Amino acid sequence: MSYNPSIRLTSGEHVEIVDRTHLPFHRIGRLGMGASAQVEVVEEPTTRRRYAHKIFTPYYGHTLERFKKEVQNEIAIIKRLRGHPHIVNVEWSYACGRELGILLTPVASDGDLSAYLYEIRVPQDGGSNGNGGVSSATREQRAVLVKAFGCLASGLAFMHGLKIRHKDIKPSNILVHNGHMVYTDFGIAKDLVGMNTMTSGKPGGFTDRYCPPEVAEWDPRNRKSDVFSLGCVFIEIMAVLFSDARELAEDRTPYRKRLQDVQGTLIQCSVADFDLRQLFVVILGMVEEMSEDRVGATDLVDCLMDLKMPCAESLFCRQCGGT
Repeated sequence: MSYNPSIRLTSGEHVEIVDRTHLPFHRIGRLGMGASAQVEVVEEPTTRRRYAHKIFTPYYGHTLERFKKEVQNEIAIIKRLRGHPHIVNVEWSYACGRELGILLTPVASDGDLSAYLYEIRVPQDGGSNGNGGVSSATREQRAVLVKAFGCLASGLAFMHGLKIRHKDIKPSNILVHNGHMVYTDFGIAKDLVGMNTMTSGKPGGFTDRYCPPEVAEWDPRNRKSDVFSLGCVFIEIMAVLFSDARELAEDRTPYRKRLQDVQGTLIQCSVADFDLRQLFVVILGMVEEMSEDRVGATDLVDCLMDLKMPCAESLFCRQCGGT
């Protein structure tokens, strides 16, 4: 890819490009690939600033018009959410023939949450560390994970306050950057401004493991479906922090299909009144089978704010409520 200084990378701008080789950045490396897009790291030569370059191409069953509409929807939603410290930013976008692309920040320093949790659970040498083959988090990693609860709740409350549903919350759609959690991948997110926040019918897509019952059954659903999915993510974080919750995350059965066991374990884990165990009760209110019984995102933030944490730990970073 050659650098063309005539095309400027102006923040927030969308441009039409005739020749892809003239994109105003250099490719550094590959980050990953999904069903409809691939992501790579690129660098703008003048500023040396790096971006996550998400490249969309039409896929089977989608007309070019529908494909462009879906990508434009993702761009518009992320731009609406701009400014929250735990939500990814769109810096620039372009169209080049049948390809659409966006530049996103940040480029996660520690990958996504799924990989981050895996690296803590599994020792680098693949051996046992005396804790059932599951490695313990370092003090720094623990601090990052503890703050994840408040920061992710804050980000979700911000989305829901703008009547936006993410619809695919899972560890691989959460970045870990410089110790902070950042929501990404709004490909199937929905902006419900001016619309009924309750939807029904066949879902546009979902991830089975973190999917709430009402989405899987095509029942009416609302923003509390996101709360259920985030509750499942919280369970997987707690499974790294507390060995007695480990089995909840190791079982690959979707959480909604074993809710009774999940809820029973959460109650058992919460009985000792010390450290972070009070969080198990909060999570219990997030993974209720019926959406009307679940805590809302704003109330979730309030619940976490009210928890009395050890003085050395905080559930929120300074940017979204920590001290």
